[in-house]
Amino acid sequence: MATIYYFAPTPDFPSGGVQVIYRHVELLNKAGIPAKVLHRANYLKKKYVYPWHSAEVDIRYFYRYESAPLDEDDILVIPEMELAKVSRFMHDRYVVFNQNCYYTFGESNSIETVKGFYQNAERTLVVSEDCANYVQLLDETITIDRVYLSIDKTLFNDTGEKKLQIAHMSRKCPEDIHQVVELARQHPALAKFSFIDIQQLSLQEVAKIMRESLIFLSTSFREGFGLPPAEAMACGCLVVGYHGQGGKEFMNPECCFPIEQGDVQGFVRKVVELGEVLSHNATHFDALRASAAQQITGTYNPLKEKESLLAFWRQLIT
Repeated sequence: MATIYYFAPTPDFPSGGVQVIYRHVELLNKAGIPAKVLHRANYLKKKYVYPWHSAEVDIRYFYRYESAPLDEDDILVIPEMELAKVSRFMHDRYVVFNQNCYYTFGESNSIETVKGFYQNAERTLVVSEDCANYVQLLDETITIDRVYLSIDKTLFNDTGEKKLQIAHMSRKCPEDIHQVVELARQHPALAKFSFIDIQQLSLQEVAKIMRESLIFLSTSFREGFGLPPAEAMACGCLVVGYHGQGGKEFMNPECCFPIEQGDVQGFVRKVVELGEVLSHNATHFDALRASAAQQITGTYNPLKEKESLLAFWRQLIT
C-alpha cells in the first residue's frame, strides 16, 4: 500500500495548521492507512517537538527535496502555501491540502502557475466552504473534497463556571484588538470585567481561560476556517467580532455577534452593550451560549472529522 506523506512547515512554535496535519496522520495510522509527517530538517535549529506529538505520528526529516524518502506510488500532501516546492520534490503524485485559501498565491505566484499546481494534483482537500469556493475560482473543473476540523470536547467545553472575564488573542489583527480592548476596558459598564490575552499560552491554558470567560473577542482575518472563535463557542463564550471569511459558516447572528471586518467602533459598542447586560445578570444569555456550543460540537466533532478524512483517502488509494 502506498504511504501518504504530509509535508509540513517547521516553525519553532506550535502552529494550528501543523497540528491539523499531525492529527490527520494520527487518524490515518490508527485506521491502518500508512501515513507520515514530512519535515525539512534545518541545520541551524534544534528539531522542534510539538506538544501534540503522539506515538501514532511517524515523522521523517529530509535535508534536500530530491532526497525526500518517497517511493513512486506514495502520495505527497502539500500545504497551500508550499506549492512552489512541489517540483523540487521531483514527485508526480500529490494532493493539495488547502487550510487557508488566502495563502494560495503565496507572495506573488501568477494565476497560470497556481492553476497548474492544482490542475496537476490528484485532488484538492479543503477545511471549509470558503476554501472550496475560493479554489473553484481558479478552475471549476478542479476536484475538491472537504474534510471537517474538530473541537476537542475534553478541553473546550462549557463547565458553567463563568467569570466576568473577556478573552482575546492579540496576534490576530493586533491594531484592531488593541483599540477594542483599550476603549472597552475604560467604560464603566465593563469595570467589573477582566481582559485576558491568550496569545502564547499553551492549549490547556487557552482552554481553561475560555471555559472561565463569558466573552471572547474574535479578530480573525483571512482565515481558512478560524478555530479560536469556534473553540470559544464550544466553551460557552459569547463570541463577538470578525469571522475572517472562513468562519462565516458558523459565526451567524443566531449564535454570536458578528462585526463587520474593521468596524472598531461597532465592535466596542457591542462589547459595552453585552457588558451592561451581563454585569447585572450574568445568566441573561445562557440559552444562546448553550445553543452555540451545541451547534459547534455537533458539526465540528472528532467523529465527523474522522469519517470525512477516511472517506477521502480510502476512495483515493483503492
